[in-house]
Formats: sequence, C-alpha cells, structure tokens
Amino acid sequence: MAHIPPSEQIGKVLGGKYRLISLLGQGGMGRVFAAEHILLGRQVAVKLLHPALEGDAELAERFLREARSASSIEHPGIIDVLDADRDEPGALYMVMELLQGESLSDFLKRKQVVDPPEAVELARQVLDALYCAHEQGIIHRDLKPDNIFLVAEGGRGSRVRILDFGISKAMSGGEEDLKLTRTGVVLGTPHYMAPEQARGSQELDHRIDIWAIGVILYQMLA
Repeated sequence: MAHIPPSEQIGKVLGGKYRLISLLGQGGMGRVFAAEHILLGRQVAVKLLHPALEGDAELAERFLREARSASSIEHPGIIDVLDADRDEPGALYMVMELLQGESLSDFLKRKQVVDPPEAVELARQVLDALYCAHEQGIIHRDLKPDNIFLVAEGGRGSRVRILDFGISKAMSGGEEDLKLTRTGVVLGTPHYMAPEQARGSQELDHRIDIWAIGVILYQMLA
C-alpha cells in the first residue's frame, strides 16, 4: 500500500465520528493525531495503524491488544482508551484521552538529573499502576521514558500515565498469546530489557517490568 503523508490525513473523519486535527507523533506501528469527536466536541487522541501494516494480521492483532490491555486495567496511571474500531476503508484506529504535558523522555532532556524525592515519587506512581496491571495478568514489556507521560497538576507536581501496551503479554500464556510471542523473538527496547527478555525467552513475568523501572529510576537519578 502506498505511503500516505500525515498532511493528507489531516481533516479525515474516522468511523464517521473522529476528525483528525493535527499530528502529535509517530512510531513504528502508527501515527497519533489530536482529534475531535464531531458530535460531542470532545478533544481526543487517535492512534492510527500505518496503512502499510494493515494487511499484517499479527501486527493488527498487536494493535488491538494494546486497546484491550489498556482499557481493561482501569487505573488512573494507565492511559484511558475510549474506543477502537476499523474505519470503512479498513484502517484500524484507537481513541484515547488527549493528555497535556510531556513524556518522561522529554522531561529528562530538560532536567538531565531529577531530584531524588521527585524521582522516587514518579517511580512510585509507575509501580502503583504496574501493580494493578500485574494483578490482572498483564505485563507491559516495553517500559521506557518515551512510554511514560507526565501530566502537570498545577503546583502539585506531575501525574504519571503509562502509554503503549502494543507488545504487552498476558501472563496466562494462552493460545492467542503464544501466537504473538514466539520463542526467540525479542520485543522491547534493549536499554531497558531484563536479561531473560533480551534472550528471547518465552517464560517472562512481571519482573521484567520491575527491571525496566529500576533502569528508569537509575536514569532519572544519574
């Protein structure tokens, strides 16, 4: 399928409900747009799977898994997924709350080093959200500063939102999960991977997320 420039997607209406307003960012699987619910006038974020990937059934399932995983956890530290559907031409999209703030990655570029009390508080919030996810049998597998968003709360510091459950794994290891997590396939970001994850082990559990937040805490402090 031909590459579609982001500028040509601005103004497009998905599912007859969501009008794309501006590009917020893009990654390997898709683009994220600021959008508006036409009927309600609500501002939202829409993640749209890259058109070139729509024919890949496994990647499409990973995209839908992100929506299911994030919406099932129901914790204030996890981004709220509001909707997921396939547009009439076949484009997969996911609708999320539109966050105001910055990623932890951008925050670290500005601050370089975070004061210990603030670093510990941010790590505590991430761990609190992770605990809820792990209790429901979901591990993130790609925790990194790019996937942690800081929402400013006035003079009360920042509130964490964890993003991007696109390569999350169900610890139950059901048939669907086995299809998406083959032995020897390494998924994640190398700098934040636990050793067993880097080896491509299929026997992963919640401890790989704990490893990743340990690396992130070290990065904030050092």
